[in-house]
Amino acid sequence: MQRRVPDLTSFSRQAEALGYLTCLLHLNNERLDNLKIADLPALIEYDDTLCLLLCVSEFEITLVNPIKGIIKCDRYGDFDNKWNGKVLTFKIVPNLGNFGNKTWQMLRQFVPWLRDYGYILVWVLVISFASQILGLAEPLFSGVIIDGVLDKGNYSLLLLILGGMLIVTTFQLVASSLEQVLVTQAMKRISISLLLRFFQHILALPKAIFSQWQVGDFTVRLYENEHLLQLVSQSGFSVLINSVTSIFYLIILLNQNAKLTGVALIFVIAYALLLVISTPLLRANDRHVFECQRRSQSHLIATLTGIETVKAISTEALFFKEGIDLIVKSHLASFKGALLSFNIGLIGQAIDLTSTICIMGYGAFLTLPSALNPQPELSLGELVAFNAILGLLLGSLQSLIGVWDEIQQIKISFERINDVLALPVEQQDPTAIMPEIKGHVRLENVFFRYENTTQDVLQDINLEVFPGETIAIVGKSGSGKTTLVNLLVKLFDPTQGKIYVDNIDVSNIELSSYRRQIGVVEQQPFLFNGTVRENIAKANPSASLDTVARAAKLAGADEFIESLPLQYDTQIGERGMTLSGGQKQRLIIARALMTSPRILLLDEPTASLDSDSERTILENLARQTAERTSFLVAHRLSTVLHADKIVVLDRGRIIETGTHEQLLERGGFYADLYQQGESSIALVK
Repeated sequence: MQRRVPDLTSFSRQAEALGYLTCLLHLNNERLDNLKIADLPALIEYDDTLCLLLCVSEFEITLVNPIKGIIKCDRYGDFDNKWNGKVLTFKIVPNLGNFGNKTWQMLRQFVPWLRDYGYILVWVLVISFASQILGLAEPLFSGVIIDGVLDKGNYSLLLLILGGMLIVTTFQLVASSLEQVLVTQAMKRISISLLLRFFQHILALPKAIFSQWQVGDFTVRLYENEHLLQLVSQSGFSVLINSVTSIFYLIILLNQNAKLTGVALIFVIAYALLLVISTPLLRANDRHVFECQRRSQSHLIATLTGIETVKAISTEALFFKEGIDLIVKSHLASFKGALLSFNIGLIGQAIDLTSTICIMGYGAFLTLPSALNPQPELSLGELVAFNAILGLLLGSLQSLIGVWDEIQQIKISFERINDVLALPVEQQDPTAIMPEIKGHVRLENVFFRYENTTQDVLQDINLEVFPGETIAIVGKSGSGKTTLVNLLVKLFDPTQGKIYVDNIDVSNIELSSYRRQIGVVEQQPFLFNGTVRENIAKANPSASLDTVARAAKLAGADEFIESLPLQYDTQIGERGMTLSGGQKQRLIIARALMTSPRILLLDEPTASLDSDSERTILENLARQTAERTSFLVAHRLSTVLHADKIVVLDRGRIIETGTHEQLLERGGFYADLYQQGESSIALVK
């Protein structure tokens, strides 16, 4: 496990491929104390060896060396001199998977997430329950004040009661604050883990999924996770606390007066019926609001993403009108939902006011002597206390009944998230790590068709490429050139047949270890918002400036980069908006060469370049491809003349192979293309 093992960055990638969440920290010795017990053990690089960091004390560090075993070292002596300041923490996060359709299946998914914070949640429940029980003090004290103080003039009892109320109120304020802090701390941590796992699942989806879904479909659902967690936490605490306290309050009321309690329960049942009837209406509206919001967000993202095209064809007004229509529909749907909730709330208030009138009236009847009630069953203080406790009971029951509506919202949130979680991720075996690639590629009887289509895009592809060979792929538009490249980089899997690299079947290979050894120049270059250096070094963010500059020089990008205001630190804008098409293409080539790949996949690498730039890059690429296996999708026939082998595709089939001279001598399909000129060779996706 000495220097042969990967560094912490590579180790982090391997761990995340196995389902862990990792965080690479850069700390100094003093900040090591910020590591929590939950963060340990962690991985560090100590004395050029990967070691486990077990314990951090004031003056001593405990490590596990893979060869020497447990080591205790002086924190400010040997450790400080031999540690490079990097710490890699791991977190085992439960796999979300497919939630299922049943409510209990959905809720069960959150149990592992809550387990790490069980002690916090137990304290929250204890504090909340104690606070609810102490809520009885106010109505009971009120009853005693009326019957024992005002009626009898007992001022010493009044002072005692006021002191008790002050203590109870202080405890409730402190308990409420502590409860909020604990819940917020636990829920935010779980929320971060949940969002990261969901985002990780999105990144693991195959390319075909992204051609079927809009970006807004994912972004809306991404932040539905936090809404879901909030609902689950609120509903869970509400069910537990209000169930217990409602029973407790009900026992006290029944003990005071069963008749008055029976009248109160009639209105509680009326509340329950109202919510049961209104729930389907609210749920249907929630779904409609979500769909409207999804459409408006997708339109906004699409407009901003294609803003150059929108402005170029002068369609701002059209996109604005479409956006306004979607936004108005979304707000109308939200308004209808708010109006529905208002009407339901209004009916609830009517029930509440009616219950208050009936209970006060019947309570007064039980308190005052009359012909029908010669012997009063309640004192005035008992009636006031009963009414106050009844308010607590109704509040708990209303909250408990309201959980039913929250459960419906939870179901909707689960459905939205499950739309994504049910999508299958890219097929791979996390333990099948691809060894160092030499460059021998073999395709056997490969067929491919896109999902929900009946026609094969590629048919019976058989091809063998030896290390160091340069293979040019040419053909008319729609012949399947780019699709073949996508199969090699495993953005798609063959419908039938096998692809072997160094005699290893890559159908289930761990994708990260495979793709890191392949350099890809896409047909449509995509650059990220950031600096030139950040874009070139995307695959290796810790690369030195010299390494980045070397890759830029190989791609012929160094000349224009050096003319930029801040050179490699120049911001290039969203999608590289400040660069020309040729400059973008050169940065993409530099990015592909950055990791010294063993296989190069060049999909129209010079399509956006002028003749001089093309010549420069081809000369540089010729030197680079001498020791690498290269696949070159050709737009201009001038780029394929010196290829070791030219593969000609037509309607998804290989119809000719050979060198440029051999194919011209045959006078077949390739010869016809060559005679027609470069303009006949089209870009294909």
